[in-house]
Amino acid sequence: MPVIVLDNATTLSLKKTCGLTKIPTAKCVNDYDKANLMNVRQKILGLKKLYPTLIFIDPNKIICENKKCVTSINKVPLYYTDGENSHLSYAGSTLIGKLYLNKVGNPFDLKIS
Repeated sequence: MPVIVLDNATTLSLKKTCGLTKIPTAKCVNDYDKANLMNVRQKILGLKKLYPTLIFIDPNKIICENKKCVTSINKVPLYYTDGENSHLSYAGSTLIGKLYLNKVGNPFDLKIS
């Protein structure tokens, strides 16, 4: 069963610590379409037609909501680095994984009838 973990939204110009200060000074969200490489993403998602058993895991189902992507959830910074090549932190990816399982479910649960 092939699995693709889609790329997480980038922080773009936001700092990885945006929103974690006691006095918020900026709105710490990015537009979903700008934070994701939509043309690449669409090509990858199109693989499902060729490979129907393909499983996608999309961290943006947790990071982004209502077309806005955040840099932290519940005061937990999601990113280790910021900018266009931002990478998730250990704490951030762990939180995203737990929230993903609660929201979407385990993509590896086999439903055998």
